[in-house]
Amino acid sequence: MIIKVSRSTRKQNIMETFISFPSNTSFQTAYRLLGNRSNGINIKRATISQVTPNQVTKHIKYYDFATHQVVR
Repeated sequence: MIIKVSRSTRKQNIMETFISFPSNTSFQTAYRLLGNRSNGINIKRATISQVTPNQVTKHIKYYDFATHQVVR
């Protein structure tokens, strides 16, 4: 499953990040795991959605369950 995290900056530019989770992870679990402060994502300001692999436009980051962080 691939999650797209998009957030607008102060200059109204849109920053997009694509994060891959294992296929057995639900969207609600992925949303909760991204809320961890160590990931650097403020989920209150970001828009989070699930996308298909052909909608990915940037390099995909991966979520590591051993360290509970997003890894490049």
